[in-house]
This record gives sequence, structure tokens and C-alpha cells, in this order.
Amino acid sequence: MSKGKTFVFVDTENVGHSIPLKIPKTIKAFFYIKDKNILPKVYPNCMHKRIKLIDLASRATKTKNEMDLALVTQLSIAIAKHGKKRKYVILSNDKGYDYPIYLLRRSYGVELSRMCCSLEEFISPLDSDAGVEPKPEDKPEEKKADTEPKVKKEPQKKIVQVQPVNYIPALFERYDNFESYRKAQKISQKRRMRKNRQIYEGSSSVWIEFDPYAGQWVPFKSGDVMKEIEADADPETVTARQRKWIEQQKSELSLSGKENEDYMPVLFRSCENFEQYRQKQKKAQKKRMRKNRQMYQGGGNIWVEFDPYANQWVPFLCGKIMEDIEPDRDQKAVCQAQTNWLASQDMDKRSPAQEDWARYCAEDLPF
Repeated sequence: MSKGKTFVFVDTENVGHSIPLKIPKTIKAFFYIKDKNILPKVYPNCMHKRIKLIDLASRATKTKNEMDLALVTQLSIAIAKHGKKRKYVILSNDKGYDYPIYLLRRSYGVELSRMCCSLEEFISPLDSDAGVEPKPEDKPEEKKADTEPKVKKEPQKKIVQVQPVNYIPALFERYDNFESYRKAQKISQKRRMRKNRQIYEGSSSVWIEFDPYAGQWVPFKSGDVMKEIEADADPETVTARQRKWIEQQKSELSLSGKENEDYMPVLFRSCENFEQYRQKQKKAQKKRMRKNRQMYQGGGNIWVEFDPYANQWVPFLCGKIMEDIEPDRDQKAVCQAQTNWLASQDMDKRSPAQEDWARYCAEDLPF
């Protein structure tokens, strides 16, 4: 094998679609796939930077010998571009390539050949010295006739490296879409399919799963697909987007100063919105979360509560959100708006004690 770059064109219809775990730097493989059932199985392994996947399955054409024509065309383009700087190999059992090989070698003088083996079988000898001929001085002398009986050597077992599986083939063949495929998974299977799990805010988890129907990695958060992040064929790209999203959420929900004491972090992490967060609070917790409580009409109460999901203070009247006053991140602004609202109420319906209270509320409150 020469030390220069070698372009390998793999006709998977003849030699199979097995891909080795390691590919030498001197190899660039053009991997042709036409069977739509085979494509999802080999797609994750074709993400290697030294493999170029030629997807003929998604074209859905019934052209005869389409793969052969595409392979010879791209081979001719590569030879016209690189010439003798590269070595070219076709992996196929089809003898129909022999005459195009003869014409290309005669016209361009390139090193071009056809081999009847898969890509894994072609690359595996490169890791050892099995394919290197011994130097003249190292060649063994001719053996003399042995009088001793020959001992039959036992064949060595071939070590097969198992590649990681990112989906469940049995379920993939049974269902037609990713949603049905996921629903049919058992709990242990669901956990095994989750990759690159990250923790968000202490209790929620984000991870990615491979969609064999679309051939891409889908982002998930707490069991649901993340609509904020797009799926991608590269798992590291999706994981990086999730990591960036988590950092952005932390910065938006970051609280400063006294605001850290005005909500319950454990309950905040277990709920999805402010309404659910308030419903799960105990009676003592609800009273503790009320800030700047004021009396209205002698019996009613108004106060403010901090919404950690929107990072703002919400005005309340007798347990319900006040529609007349908008929430704000400035606690003093919300309380002042409530005070002004109290002062604007009808004074004729108040008792003397209530009027004194209204006049007191109209003054600046100490915050």
C-alpha cells in the first residue's frame, strides 16, 4: 500500500455495508447506499470524517444500475481532479467495473483496481504487517524435505469488534415513525437510548436520542422533545446547543440580593410554572411568601409575591392576581402601584379607621 491518499468507492450492493471502528488517515471512503432499510442502520457510523455517505435511498428512483453509474461518475470526477496524486480502489464483486477501470487507467495512467471485499476487510490488514512483502534479505530459505509429520495448525478465531447501537432494530422495523417507536420501548430500553445526559436546575434532565427514521439526534428535556433546539445528524452539535440553552436559562433566572430569599428553590425545580408552584405550597409557606401586606376595606388584604419563572413581582388581592396592576421586576414599583390603587378607591364607603389606613398607605412606604 502506497503512503499517498487512497480513495475507496464501496458498492454496498455487492460487498455489504460493514464499517470498521478505525479508519486510517490515508483512506477516504465513498459509501454508496440505496436500500432505505439499510440507511438508518449505517447512518451513525457514517459520521466519521473520512467517510462520505452517498445517499441514493432517499431519491426513490427506479433507475437500473443507478449505483454503478453514480460510482463510476464520481470516480471519473475524482481522477480528473487529482490524477496520479491519489490511488483509487473499487470494492465490488461486479465485473462490469473492469472495462471502465481499463479505460481510465489507459487514459490517465492512474493506479486503479477492483477488489472483492468489504470496507472493513479492506482496511483491517492496514493495521498489521500481514500485507507487506518481506525484503529480499529477509526472505526465508527454501525448506528441505521434512521427515517429521506436519502438525495441523488450528485456525485463529477472528475478533469481531461490536459497534455501539444507537437504536433498537426490532422496534425500528415494527413501527413507521419515531413517536410510536419510543412509546413501544420499555423503561430499561428508554434509559439505555438516552445519550449525553445533563442536569438542569438540580432535578430536571436533558439528553439526546437517535431518530433512526430521520437519521438525526433529537434533544429531550424531562421526557419531552425540546422545541427550542433543532435536531441534527451530529450528536455533539445537539449536545452543545443544549449546554448553551442551559447556561442561558441560568442567566435569565439568576436572582440577586434579597430576591434569593423570596422563593422556594426545591419547589421551583419540581414545578413547571408559577400557578403550579403556588398550588403546591403549604399554608405556612403561602403566608411566608407574601410580602408588603396591606389592608383593603378593613377585611381584604393586598400583597406581592415573587414569580421565579418570570423573575418578577406579582400583585395579589385577596388571593387573586390584580389585573389593574402589571407585574414588575422592581418590587418597590409594584408596591407603590398598589398603594396608589388603594388611595384611588371610593373614600365615601370607608369607615374613619379605613380612611386613616388609606391616608397612611398613601405615604411612602419604607422598603
